[in-house]
Amino acid sequence: MLASDRDPDEVTIRGLARAALAGGHVVSLFLLGDGVRRVDLAVELVGAGVRSSLCEADAAMRGIHKSGQPGVFFGSLYDWARVAEDADRIVSLA
Repeated sequence: MLASDRDPDEVTIRGLARAALAGGHVVSLFLLGDGVRRVDLAVELVGAGVRSSLCEADAAMRGIHKSGQPGVFFGSLYDWARVAEDADRIVSLA
């Protein structure tokens, strides 16, 4: 879960996601709050096999819309709750 756009260490995020995928794990990324501004990272990670989604209300408030975001699911905090419920581990970057 990424909730901030303050200089996230994208190398770490990418590395964690790719290492987990290589280990046979299902990886999900959920963006909320200012983190929705990192939708470009979510689109990139979709290409690697990460299930990426974000809070549609937070995105709309920041002028980010569904078009042009291939593979990224626009949902709600309910969807984040489902991701968290299904997860074995959660990493929260705020």
